Amino acid sequence: MDAFIPELNVQTSVLDEDDVEQEKEDELRELCLIMRAYLRGEGRIEQRRRLFRRGTVPVLNVEVDGREWRLGRNHWSVR
Repeated sequence: MDAFIPELNVQTSVLDEDDVEQEKEDELRELCLIMRAYLRGEGRIEQRRRLFRRGTVPVLNVEVDGREWRLGRNHWSVR
């Protein structure tokens, strides 16, 4: 399951190989909450320096259910 924001070129995914339907529903719900928070303007956009090239890349920080999601172009993390 993926969530992609084309305007910022950032994304996140949930990888679940289990057969437990409730876990899949919970993870899909969390992705939807992240996207809803972004659409409501609740996220914070940072510009981070590129590692090997000039310029910056956007990183979206969104807090959902007490957890902070950081969405980037090729990575995401949850704290």
